[in-house]
Amino acid sequence: MLSTLTVTRPFWRKRAGMLQRFYQSFDHHQTKRLSYRISDLAEIFVIRQSLRLELTDSYLAKVWSCSIKTVQRTLADLEKLHLLKRFTDKPRFIDGRWIRRRVLCLILPSKKTASFLNGHDDRQAKLSLQKEERKDLTKEKSTHPKMCFADYLMTRQGVSRRAWFYWMRKWGAIPSSFGYLHLVHQLIKNRADILESILFDARDAKIPENQNLVGFIVEEIKART
Repeated sequence: MLSTLTVTRPFWRKRAGMLQRFYQSFDHHQTKRLSYRISDLAEIFVIRQSLRLELTDSYLAKVWSCSIKTVQRTLADLEKLHLLKRFTDKPRFIDGRWIRRRVLCLILPSKKTASFLNGHDDRQAKLSLQKEERKDLTKEKSTHPKMCFADYLMTRQGVSRRAWFYWMRKWGAIPSSFGYLHLVHQLIKNRADILESILFDARDAKIPENQNLVGFIVEEIKART
């Protein structure tokens, strides 16, 4: 392990302990194998006391006991996680063969790197959720002219903010009242069934679709929530 290495320079002994603690915190279920590999790789950097090394794929295949393709895939994954950086020169013809020089740079952990790793899965889930929400908003925009608000709510569990203000504007709500309408929306944003029921009651009462309907909806929401 990194902490048990015999390093002559005190600065590198401190780095070895820091790297070991960082990679232990990095060791979780989805990146457990990666944490072992980056730890083994960092051990080489610490032994040679340099942050820039020329390490071939065949050498790393022996260190990690894997294939060349796995080495290349692992290096790409480590680079995406901001743990490593690869610098490759253009191919050069030397001694009758083409040679491409590649330098691996070990990136020392920072607060930015740690926060990236800790929130990596959460951000992926958040981005996926935002993508689905954008799809929903696009669907809402396309369905507004084709169906009434009550029919639209039958397909939803919640009332999106965009749909709510779309119909409030369509029915003639005063722009200066949008701040208050935002507060009203908070009461039914997860209860599309309540708003759907109110709209059907308004239809039975033959309330015209204008500012009278907006006032009726607001008063009924306040009464039913």
